[in-house]
Amino acid sequence: QQLRQVQDEISSYNQVRERHLSEAQRKENQAAKKEENAVEARALLAKQEATFARMLEQARETTRTHEGEDWDGADRLDNNGNVDAHRAQLEKLQRREERERKKARLNHNSIELAVERYRAAKADYKEAKAQFSTLAKRLERMQKQIRQRKKRWYSQLRYCAAAVSQSFDQNMNVKGFSGKLNFMHKLKSLSIVTKTDNMNDLSQIDDVRQLSGGERSYTTLSLLMAMGTISECPFRLMDEYDVFMDQVTRRITLSLLVEYAEHPIQQGRQFIIITPQDLSNIRTKENVSIHRLAPPVRAAAAAR
Repeated sequence: QQLRQVQDEISSYNQVRERHLSEAQRKENQAAKKEENAVEARALLAKQEATFARMLEQARETTRTHEGEDWDGADRLDNNGNVDAHRAQLEKLQRREERERKKARLNHNSIELAVERYRAAKADYKEAKAQFSTLAKRLERMQKQIRQRKKRWYSQLRYCAAAVSQSFDQNMNVKGFSGKLNFMHKLKSLSIVTKTDNMNDLSQIDDVRQLSGGERSYTTLSLLMAMGTISECPFRLMDEYDVFMDQVTRRITLSLLVEYAEHPIQQGRQFIIITPQDLSNIRTKENVSIHRLAPPVRAAAAAR
């Protein structure tokens, strides 16, 4: 029984001991937390003090700017100052303002003058803005018209190119040839594809220099007549176009030229054809006449 009593006392002691240890640990944690809060508070206080010092320095700089470099750093307005001192300070500032206004050549009418100038400048600005808006709209309309004209011009250009190529092929077909014109407008060039036999694809020639003299002359004549379908020139003059042609080709081309010149679409135009060849097979008409020149006198014949 005594042993059990001792054991109970030991157990009770241990419980009390554990409770005190736990309480001591809790208080130690609280102390550490308070110390941490104190450190944070000191850091915040130091930061606020630095901010206050910076703001104070900025306030002093602003005051020095207004007061001048001779400002001694003392506060001008305080709760302990009297009214007379404040009035004297105000009058001093007013006198300084008046001196600065004189330096800047300002007077009491400067505000009204500035307002008047502002209103005049504003009116000029509105007028210039209105003119700019009008010119901008006009420019936009002109650019739109240019785009439309370019579109119509490209359309007309393609039409003329197709018409010339078709007329060229028709002229070539008269002699059993065929031809095609490839207009490369961007490169400003023209390629001519011909066939000396319009029924044979193997006769196609891409370079007119491979043609014979007569074939080349006939191709050139066909091209000139085709180009004439879109030209408004009132005069057409051809000089010795048939110099490399044989008699058959010469007769065909001459008939083709006369037929071309008499076409109603050529009304109002005059064609002048110069050739050293015989024109006995050409019949004169009301609108077709032949002028023969006397043969030139050779130096050797004149000497005889």
